[in-house]
Amino acid sequence: SPLGRVTEYISHNFTSDITNKQLAKIAGYHEYHLNRIFTEKHKKSIRQYIIDLRLKHAKKLLVSDNRPISEIAEICGFSSNTYFSSYFSKKNGCTPSEYRNKYRSIV
Repeated sequence: SPLGRVTEYISHNFTSDITNKQLAKIAGYHEYHLNRIFTEKHKKSIRQYIIDLRLKHAKKLLVSDNRPISEIAEICGFSSNTYFSSYFSKKNGCTPSEYRNKYRSIV
């Protein structure tokens, strides 16, 4: 299905810069239509879906990888460390370094 192709593309490329225009081309839909049906199905916008995948990936790396947080932000596709940290904090209730310190000892 067109939405399936879009979701699959996102899951393989979420660390890259993905535009709605690219995804609309993959689906064969106008980008506004694609965003509307995607949001209906996933209960979040395409942009939010991508950010959530990036955050999930970042959480894994924070506890399993010793790289600096700014590097993890970049690896996960965030345009800046500041943007990553503020988004991460908003979603998780703690900063990336607090998250790392809290969960690294468990693993």
